Amino acid sequence: MATVQRSTPPFYNFLKEGFLLPSRNRSLFVAVFLLVVASTSVLLLVNDLAVQPIAMEILLDAKALNTTDPMSPDFTKLVKEIQDDTRELMIATAAYSLFAVVIGFAIRIIILFGAVATFSGEQHTFGTLLGKARCGDYGYPIPTRHGYPTSHRG
Repeated sequence: MATVQRSTPPFYNFLKEGFLLPSRNRSLFVAVFLLVVASTSVLLLVNDLAVQPIAMEILLDAKALNTTDPMSPDFTKLVKEIQDDTRELMIATAAYSLFAVVIGFAIRIIILFGAVATFSGEQHTFGTLLGKARCGDYGYPIPTRHGYPTSHRG
């Protein structure tokens, strides 16, 4: 009777390689991990210090508006404050969202370059990896590789 060898499915091999990849170049992935922690901390701090206080002002003004007589001059003052705070909140939220998206994509690109370089056997420091990624040593320059049209290139 022939013995049946059970190999792990390709999906699990992919996961195993992904989990073991940081052990091949620990210094690079520690730097990337610290970058992720720092950017997440900055995003949370900006949210707590810039966006949430404005939202709380709007909430307090809305509660005060519910108990104010619509014929009083305080009512129009509260409506004006709510409009101003809402405008300020929209600007702060748009800036925060743009910052979060840009930082998120930049970190994903750095992680991708680190994983590709490490998987191919190259040993880079964080600085050399950023230099190679910025100069486009891994093929096309970054902007054309990540979704921008390349039809203008002859």
